[in-house]
Amino acid sequence: MLFSVNAIISVKNILKNYMTTEKELTYKKIFIFWAPLSFMWVAMALEKPIINSVIARMPFATENLAIFGVVFALSLIIEGPIIQMLSAANALSTSYDNYKRLSRFLLFIILILTAIHILICVPQVFNFIAKKLLNLNDDFITPARITLIIMIPWAPAIGYRRMWQGVLIRAGRTYSATIIMIIRIIATIIALFIGYFFTDIRGSYIAAASLSVGVITGAIIAAIFASKTIQEKKIQSDNTPVISWKDLFVFYMPLALTSFVTMSSRPIISAGITRGLLPIESLAAWPVTYSFVFLFLSFPYSFQEAAIALFSGKKNNRMLLNSIIAIGAITVFVYAAAVLSPFGRVFFLSKISGLPEYLISISITPLIIMIIVSSVVPVITWLRAVNIHEKTTSTIAIAVFINLTVVVLTMTLLNMFFSIVGITAAAISFAAAVSAEAVFLIIATKRNAAGKLRSAQQRLHNSSTSATNSQD
Repeated sequence: MLFSVNAIISVKNILKNYMTTEKELTYKKIFIFWAPLSFMWVAMALEKPIINSVIARMPFATENLAIFGVVFALSLIIEGPIIQMLSAANALSTSYDNYKRLSRFLLFIILILTAIHILICVPQVFNFIAKKLLNLNDDFITPARITLIIMIPWAPAIGYRRMWQGVLIRAGRTYSATIIMIIRIIATIIALFIGYFFTDIRGSYIAAASLSVGVITGAIIAAIFASKTIQEKKIQSDNTPVISWKDLFVFYMPLALTSFVTMSSRPIISAGITRGLLPIESLAAWPVTYSFVFLFLSFPYSFQEAAIALFSGKKNNRMLLNSIIAIGAITVFVYAAAVLSPFGRVFFLSKISGLPEYLISISITPLIIMIIVSSVVPVITWLRAVNIHEKTTSTIAIAVFINLTVVVLTMTLLNMFFSIVGITAAAISFAAAVSAEAVFLIIATKRNAAGKLRSAQQRLHNSSTSATNSQD
C-alpha cells in the first residue's frame, strides 16, 4: 500500500495545463459521480463468482470450472479490442457527429471480432489452440469448443453496451450505467438458475448461455437508456470539430491493443498453470481466486471513468488524485483484512463460491500474494486516466506490452526452475506484471508531461521572438 500511495503522489506534478477550469469540484461531488460507477463495477465483479458458485455445486465441478475458466479467458481475448469503448465514448462523445463516427468505427471492429470468434470455433482451429497452445486435456476439448460457440454473442453485445454506457457517463448519467449493469446481472442469474434447476446440461454450457443472455440484455437496455442522450446531442448546436478517422484510429488503436494484450495474459496464465503442479485443481481454483481479487479491485478500477469525465483544471485534478489515493488505501486495507482473516477466506471461498476444501487449501497463498496487486492497481488506474485524457494512449499500450512480457517470462522461469503449484505461479506472475506496468507508467507519464511543458515553453519563446521581429 505504501508503494501505491508514494507512486501516485510522485506524479502530482504532471497535473498542469489541463482543460480550462469548469465547475469547481468538491469531494462530495466526486463521490456522487463515482459511486454509481463503483456499484456498476462491483455488480460486474460479482457476476463471475456467482456463476462459479453454481458450477461448483454441479456434477463434475472441477472439470467444468476448468473448462469455463479457459473458454472465458479466450472470450476475453476476442472482446479485448472493444473493451475500451467505454473510455473512448466517455472521452470522445462530445457531439452527435463524434458519436456517430465512433459507432461506425465500433461496427467495423465488431464484424472482424465476430468473424474471428466463429473461425476459432471451427474444430480444426480450436483443436490446435486447445492442444498445442493451452495444453488442454483431450476430454476437455469438445465441451470447451461447444462452450465457446455459446459465447459468440459476447463481443458484439459488450461492445455496444460499453459504448452507450460511455455516452451516459459523459452526460453525467452515471446512475443509468449502473442500472444497466444491474439488469444485466439479473438476466444472467435468471438464466443461470433456470439451467441449474430445470436442465441436466453441463455446467460450462449453462455458464456460457447465462453470460450470453446477460450481455444481450445489457446491450438492449443500454440502447434504450442512451437513446434520449443521443437525441439530445443530435438537436444541440455544437461547434465541436468532428474527430477525423485518422485521429480516431491513432487514439483508439493503442487502447484496443491494451485490452487485447491484457486479455491475452489470461490464457497465457492458464497455459502456464497446466505446466505446474496440480494443473486441473489450479485451473479450477484460479478463476474463483481471481474473481475474489477483482471484486476488491473494482473500486479503484471504476474511478478511471470518473477521472476522465471530471478532469477540469489543476485544483480539481488534485482533488481527483486525493480521491483515488483514499480509495486505493481503503481497498488494500479491506482486501488484506479479508485475505488474512480465516473467516473472510472461508466465507467467500467455501460458503459463497462452494469450493471444496482441497481447492481452498491451494488458493490461500495466491490470495496473499495478490495483496501486491491490490496496492498497485490504483496507480495504474490513475495514470491510465491521465494518459487517456492527454490522448497519449500509446503510453498505455507500451505499459501493457511490458505487463504481458513479464507474465510470460515469469511463468516460464517458474515452471522451468521450480516445482510450484500452478495457481501460485499464476499469482506471482500476475503481481510481477502489474508492478512492472506501474513502474513504466510512472516514468513515461512524467516524461510525457515534461515534454509537453518544454513544447509549450518553446511555442511561447517562438511567439515572443516573432512579436519582437515584427516590431523591429
